[in-house]
Amino acid sequence: MLSNQFSTVQEFRKRQSKGCIIKSHTPYSWSGGDGASFNYTSLLSEGLSEQDVVENVGILQERVLRSHELRVFVCDGTVYPYSIKNIASLDARRDINFSSASIQIEETTLESALADKVRDLMGVLGMTTGSVDFLVREDGCHIFLEINEAGRFLWLDKYGATNNLLAAFGEFVLGNPAPTASYRDQLPSLAQYLTDVSR
Repeated sequence: MLSNQFSTVQEFRKRQSKGCIIKSHTPYSWSGGDGASFNYTSLLSEGLSEQDVVENVGILQERVLRSHELRVFVCDGTVYPYSIKNIASLDARRDINFSSASIQIEETTLESALADKVRDLMGVLGMTTGSVDFLVREDGCHIFLEINEAGRFLWLDKYGATNNLLAAFGEFVLGNPAPTASYRDQLPSLAQYLTDVSR
């Protein structure tokens, strides 16, 4: 739900047995009069003031208890899925930005049916690149959160994943065919580039 109507937000929150989460819609981050700030996805507390709700539009939804998260970067039909595990907070971005030692980012695979659905969605939306976010419940069910055509993806290279997304995206931008794995291994990764910008 997207709303800044105080009574509507409060009623919605009360109906959510596992808790209600909020993600600021615009701008990227904001603070209410009592100091409430929703830079990241957060639990909506009972004590949120009417002023905070009325002045700031948020996306609200029932909290989904997760096993882990998936970030799927798609580039010209190629799907690059990553699992994000051991997340301490509701929003993995908080852990990543504060360099949580426990967070694990690993390349993974998607079932072909789900990968096809991701490609189909990209096609329907007319997108050639994008980042798709899922929550994965304990029972293995994937919950689609969002797709962002400008979604950041290089942090996946930076925090330990081995796919060279920088090279893959560079090839896409240059209009070259998707590089083979062996060719991509010859190009600098983001970590190497940040270490030696002369490359």
